[in-house]
Amino acid sequence: MIAFLRELKRRKVIRVGSAYIAVGWGLTQIVAEFGEPLSLPDWFYNAFIVIVLAGLPLALLLAWAFEVTPDGVATTQAAAEGARGPQLQVIDFALLGAMVLVVGIVAAGLFRDSAVRIAAPTVAEGAPSIAVLPFADISDTGDQSYFSDGMSEEIMNVLAQVEGLKVASRTSSFSFKGSEKSVPEIASVLGVAHVLEGSVRKSGDRIRITAKLVRAQDGFAVWTETYDETLDDVFAIQDDVSRRILEELELLVVGESSPVTAQRGDAVAFDIMLRAREASSDYSASGLERSVALYRQAIEIDPDYAPAYFDLATIIMLNSDASGGQGDRPVAEALEEAWPILERGRELAPDAPRGWMQLALYRLFQGEFDAAESAFLKAAELQPNIGLNNYAVLLIQQNRVAEALEVLERERELDPTSGAIRTNLVSHYLLTGRREAARRAMEEALQDITEKGLFSAQRTQAIYLNNIGEWAQSIKVYQSVLEESPGVQAVAIELGYAYLSLHAYDEASLTGHPLIMLASMAFSGGPEFPLKQAMGMVDSGVQDARLYYAAIFFAAAKEDWRLIADKLAPRFPSLGDGRGCEHPLFPFSVVAIANQMLERDLATEELLSCWETSLALRQDNGHDNAGMTTNLGMWHWFRGDSDAAFAALNEAVDLTLSEPFLDRILAYSGILDDSRGRELLARHYEHVNRERGKLDLEAIEVPSWP
Repeated sequence: MIAFLRELKRRKVIRVGSAYIAVGWGLTQIVAEFGEPLSLPDWFYNAFIVIVLAGLPLALLLAWAFEVTPDGVATTQAAAEGARGPQLQVIDFALLGAMVLVVGIVAAGLFRDSAVRIAAPTVAEGAPSIAVLPFADISDTGDQSYFSDGMSEEIMNVLAQVEGLKVASRTSSFSFKGSEKSVPEIASVLGVAHVLEGSVRKSGDRIRITAKLVRAQDGFAVWTETYDETLDDVFAIQDDVSRRILEELELLVVGESSPVTAQRGDAVAFDIMLRAREASSDYSASGLERSVALYRQAIEIDPDYAPAYFDLATIIMLNSDASGGQGDRPVAEALEEAWPILERGRELAPDAPRGWMQLALYRLFQGEFDAAESAFLKAAELQPNIGLNNYAVLLIQQNRVAEALEVLERERELDPTSGAIRTNLVSHYLLTGRREAARRAMEEALQDITEKGLFSAQRTQAIYLNNIGEWAQSIKVYQSVLEESPGVQAVAIELGYAYLSLHAYDEASLTGHPLIMLASMAFSGGPEFPLKQAMGMVDSGVQDARLYYAAIFFAAAKEDWRLIADKLAPRFPSLGDGRGCEHPLFPFSVVAIANQMLERDLATEELLSCWETSLALRQDNGHDNAGMTTNLGMWHWFRGDSDAAFAALNEAVDLTLSEPFLDRILAYSGILDDSRGRELLARHYEHVNRERGKLDLEAIEVPSWP
């Protein structure tokens, strides 16, 4: 063996092989780096590697057989008999080892990619399917990602309207932005057979767009095109890309017109609209406000561009204090402003799926659930791939929990990396007592979700931690979300409520949300001002169940039982045509206490009847968490069954009940007159103080009520 290696060195085979590997490796890196800008198909890179590897044996054979002499290329002479050949050195063994290692790594990589390609189609069988990845921004300035993302999204919106074509959602597709995963790997995660990728170079009013349709099975590009046009041609480009894709997927005969087209408008207005979408992407208050200004600018340029109206109406509604909103503006005021904008958009594009979705959101925020459901279903009829996460929210608000779960799990299949869907799934599992399922969904979110702010994986984690009683850790996670995305109102409310659970009123006030600040003031001994503020909004006609809920607790802190029983409870917003006491937020315990304090037995009996109906409905829908158990325990108490009441209430404390007002509810209802009630409250405060200690907050004493 040593003699053979010496002969390899004498014939310069080791030197030639090393040089060949070095040059070949460098060339493959150049192809990998410049393949995208040069619009080279995906198969070119792998084919180039195969050619380089195939040429290695030939190079070694030529080096063995021939040598370069001063007289030219000549056949290498055999070594003289008995000659030992050149001495082998460490560098020779190192070069041989490096050659074997590099060849092995490259070959293994090709084999691995091949295995991925073979496995991918198993998740994409059946109907044609595609994911549109965010196009790369290769502009010289590097600040046009809003435009490249927007182009991808608009092409996706056109394709999503094609019946029989499964289109991965924006959230899931965009979660791979900047990812180093291969196309087959991405397709496997998203469950699609094809992937559209590309790049955008934008300079002034000139755009150069490269689009490439890749088959997930083998990573080969089945179609690619480069468009070098002006900004005015942007809609025609969207249509052509969509049409060519449908032709390749055999959903459209070559030469036929596409069944769907992009919504036309002014190109400058389109560009501004894309900037507005980027501004609102994190759902922060400042981002929403900046987005509104940009949408208005786009409409001013093109008063007939329907998508800008739909998006503007949505942002106005979201930037409110509606349930699901992200601002502190009264929802009635926001809806009043949004309605004519939404109506104008629907006049311009009456059959646009986006218009029906925004109408559904408007009806949902208005509390018109039947009308909202009809609009959601109409949008789904017009665009089979449309996301129905908000429809699931509507079903949950109507206590149709089983139906909501079906929708959410179906949406997770279509949109596997959506933070909104995963957040709602975790919340649903927690609502129904399925903590292990919630934990798994939360951990999957931490692995899969790349969104920031409102629908970040960290917020989902904080919701889970808060529900299982790890309030201190949930507070830390909520704070990290707000540090990354300041001004997200829903997160501020949840952080504030976690502090309220710890009776940390000063810290809760610092979250800055008005409702949390008022609650902190009311619960810390100053309920007069918070109650006055809440009643001002109630008297102005605001029909928001959260407002009435807060007002009832503020009135209880002030011990104004008549206000609760005579004004707030009878006028509590209802679900559809039902009674206010059937609303999931109706605070039965406090209203029952008010009636008891006023010695109104008849009113209490009527309340208990509605309470029983509400509990039965929730149980039928699978509700099973600490709040539900507390509700059941209090119902037993007011019915006179103290043993059943304490059994349920102790279970709620074991489930780490989060209820800032628990001590007063137990005191006002008379439960603390029983020694079992005082023991129960002491156990609750043990957990409160344990969590306070984790935040370096001083322990607090169990309140002593007369």
